[in-house]
Amino acid sequence: MNQILTSAFLSINWKDALHGLYLAILGAILSPLLQWVDALQGGKVLVLDWKQVGITALGAGLAYLVKQFLTPAQIITPASPATSSAK
Repeated sequence: MNQILTSAFLSINWKDALHGLYLAILGAILSPLLQWVDALQGGKVLVLDWKQVGITALGAGLAYLVKQFLTPAQIITPASPATSSAK
C-alpha cells in the first residue's frame, strides 16, 4: 500500500502551496459569481468590486496555508479500490 506523509507541524511543502493557489483561484472565480447572482436578484447592474475579489482570493489561499501550517504531520493511506468477486 502506498502511504502519503503530509507536511510536518509548522512547515508547508510544495503540495500545500499548490493547493493554496488552487483555493485562491477558486475564490477569485466564486466571488464575482456570487456578486453576479446578488445583482440578478436585486435587479441591479453588475459592477465588480475587484478589491473585494482580490481580498476573497487572498483570504481563501492564506486560510488554507495557515491551516496546513498548524496541522501536525499525518500518514494517509489511500483506500484500495473495491474488487468485485461477482461477475
